[in-house]
Amino acid sequence: MMDSCEDHLPSYTQHFRKCYDMKEAILLTAFFLITFFLMPKKAKGSSVAAKNLDAFLKTIQYAEGTYKSLNPYAVTFGYDHIILDFSDHPTITGEWTGKLLPDRICLGAGLRPGCKSTAAGAYQILKPTWITIKKAIPNLKFDQLGQDEGALYLINQKNATQYILSGAFEQAINKINRVWASLPGSPYGQPTRSMSALRKFYLEQGGQLQEV
Repeated sequence: MMDSCEDHLPSYTQHFRKCYDMKEAILLTAFFLITFFLMPKKAKGSSVAAKNLDAFLKTIQYAEGTYKSLNPYAVTFGYDHIILDFSDHPTITGEWTGKLLPDRICLGAGLRPGCKSTAAGAYQILKPTWITIKKAIPNLKFDQLGQDEGALYLINQKNATQYILSGAFEQAINKINRVWASLPGSPYGQPTRSMSALRKFYLEQGGQLQEV
């Protein structure tokens, strides 16, 4: 007897039918089933693809500097506020207004001097980015499940999902380095992690690299 496709998927995808209405659940589950069946056969079997995805998400947290926090999902940029209300992004709930950035970073991001960062949560998602995510996935909360799903949405928008599932680590990083400024090759002028450091961390989290 064949095992269920969901056995190969990240655990949080199995909660879609419980957390969303039927239409949203179908769309989200379909996304993971499609990417699973399209990925190379070498990435299938056991739970390699799921482990790669989990390790990759943790690697983004590591790059963004949130992974070692007591609760990465409650972190805000600058570590000067801990999120208490996870019903929405903290700048939307009003519990946090963002942190002022140095002018060089503002200019590097194409913004005026005196700008603020609204980066929050494990993946340091900006307020405008979160609003965009919620247009695609309505009723999303800013809790752990919601932040994970938001990160997966951003990854999929850059067509990086299949690279991650199959263990094509560097290709995946290069696909999303305009989403997360801490990744190597990011154009925003902020400090970045090296590819070698990220690869090492990814492997330590149980991720596997694609065989060449």
